[in-house]
Amino acid sequence: MKTPAALLRGVIFSSIILLYACSESDPEIDPGVAPDIPPVSTFVMDFNITEADGGRAMTKNNWTYSALNVGFWNIAITTTFAIPVASFAESFNHEPVFDASIPGWVWEYDYAALGAKYTAKLQATVNSTEVAWDMFITRENGFEDFNWYSGVSKLDGLSGSWVLNHDPNDPSPFIEIKWARSETDELASIGYTNVVSGADTNGDFIFFERDESDDFNRQYDIYDKSEANTTEIRWNSVSKDGKVRDFLYFQDNSFHCWDSMLDDIDCP
Repeated sequence: MKTPAALLRGVIFSSIILLYACSESDPEIDPGVAPDIPPVSTFVMDFNITEADGGRAMTKNNWTYSALNVGFWNIAITTTFAIPVASFAESFNHEPVFDASIPGWVWEYDYAALGAKYTAKLQATVNSTEVAWDMFITRENGFEDFNWYSGVSKLDGLSGSWVLNHDPNDPSPFIEIKWARSETDELASIGYTNVVSGADTNGDFIFFERDESDDFNRQYDIYDKSEANTTEIRWNSVSKDGKVRDFLYFQDNSFHCWDSMLDDIDCP
């Protein structure tokens, strides 16, 4: 029969083993610092060429053709993705909380879009080289935790990508976004590519670049896969002059220019 002292030693020994086992199986997680959400410019393209100043209603062919091509993508993106775009823009107004069950950071908040109320949960998990992002959106009295878009960004925040799914009724991938930027943002680019499986428009893309060191500091390249045709647009965001090249439309390989009043001119 064990003595009371022996029993006490056994209890203490068992407690030590139990505590050690728990510390080994459930280590405390150090979350570190939450990653910065990539800027809005990595998600929403600058479609500013479609906006003409007052008094320029009588624009000419070269600028108009360029604006219409960019405007087509602008309408398609802003109309189709109004809800996820609004969720992304709102995320910058909130602070994240670390969730050890993921483990990762979560920005959770309510917002409104197109006359309805939504709850967004932007999740970020960090590894040694990049951050993985997932946006889950819930509509009040509607769908719940739909993973509308996902993405990755490098730890330095200078490059990454997003994939947007179509909608809760069709959760398949629709648009892939690839982006890059310099530390000063003097040079930045973003491209949208149609990735709908089996669609005739799969492979269509619009690419935008901002380069403040160039005379034409804004660039769009728009590719129509069905026509195997690229529309190249270059313009200055301050002076508003620019040029466009499109073989199918102009039936030549030359650039066609417009001046600061958006009137057609011979290219210098």
